[in-house]
Amino acid sequence: MQYKNSQKNLFSSFTNSQREILKKLSLISDDLNVSFYLVGGTVRDLYLERSPEDLDILVSDWDTDFLKVAQVLNGEIVKKSQFNTVKIQSSFGEIDFTTFRKEKYDFPAALPIVSKGTIEDDLSRRDFTINAMAIPLSNKIDRELIDPFNGLQDLSNRLLRVLHSKSFIDDPTRILRGIRYKCRFELEWESSTKQFLNDGKEYIKNLSGDRIRNELVRIFSETLVPNMLSELNVLGIWENCDPNISFQEYPFSELSEFLGSRNYSREDRELILVAFLASLLISKSERETFKSMLNMDKTWIKMTDSVGVLFDLSSYDLLNNYKLLVSKMKNLPIEAIDVFSFVHKNTKFSELLRKYLREKENYSPMLTGNDLIAIGVPKGHLVGKLLDAISELRIEGDIVTKEDEIAFVYEKIKS
Repeated sequence: MQYKNSQKNLFSSFTNSQREILKKLSLISDDLNVSFYLVGGTVRDLYLERSPEDLDILVSDWDTDFLKVAQVLNGEIVKKSQFNTVKIQSSFGEIDFTTFRKEKYDFPAALPIVSKGTIEDDLSRRDFTINAMAIPLSNKIDRELIDPFNGLQDLSNRLLRVLHSKSFIDDPTRILRGIRYKCRFELEWESSTKQFLNDGKEYIKNLSGDRIRNELVRIFSETLVPNMLSELNVLGIWENCDPNISFQEYPFSELSEFLGSRNYSREDRELILVAFLASLLISKSERETFKSMLNMDKTWIKMTDSVGVLFDLSSYDLLNNYKLLVSKMKNLPIEAIDVFSFVHKNTKFSELLRKYLREKENYSPMLTGNDLIAIGVPKGHLVGKLLDAISELRIEGDIVTKEDEIAFVYEKIKS
């Protein structure tokens, strides 16, 4: 694929709001005595003829007055990091600014020590050649692409290439980002880069759980997440995160089928994928390692532990005691049960889980939340808890009629 579009045509990919931001930045560059550049993923996406979701702006002066920039953009600074990066939320959208800098890593997987630099220094510190391109913003129609590492050529050849041999050792999160880019843009690892990856993946274990988890969250948000999780397995990334963890082999194409047949929100999708990975860890010790390896928050821990409960239940003799099984599952998230039954399908236990899910959907309470409030239940979380309890009792067969539901509610109010 050859990229012959003029810079003018490239800029047509921006939304009207984004073009307004670029226009304003071009106009104030002289007043502030700084130069602004489009950089990184924004430039890459333009050449891929994708509308950039984000605006990444590189700024020439370390001491740029970002308060004034925010004012011109009718926005405010919402984040400023230790690396002299600034995020401005404006009426036109969100913009990320970085200043020219160079980076130094004192040891593998360390956070970088940053200092003032040139545009050459800044592009040299980036993860892949396809993200090491910049376009100056000025009032000129033609803007010359700055591409010192031939990123555009690599993009044309569908290659993912790092800038130097120690790239993955300096920052092993680049391996996880690389997997995202490779799958999202249908690229191939450049041969030397693949070798550097194999040499550097052992340093992933030096990353904090937060840094690994943050990259995993980004993978979870991708459309082609099954491909990315498969690539993690193929490259042996998990065992380099911790040798005590080993995911059960799984045809990840089936995960695409599962996700495509559900309409989960972005937040639920994240938890679904946590449950999916936990369902591929057979032993409790591996699931405990999984939790600590990612420094999980409470919601991820709950989902992982719920999968653990299902593993335990599958080993009990509950196949002939459905009512007891239902009672033990009533506090488990539906999402965990849904995922577990899919991953471990074609088993008797999975059939019982699917039956439970069908009944959960079909045996909704006849009473509504407003009905409960009218009966005398205080507004708040108790309404939801009682409705859930009624649903479970309907599945178990202990509640059949609407009168049974009303009697149950009155009994709970009195107690």
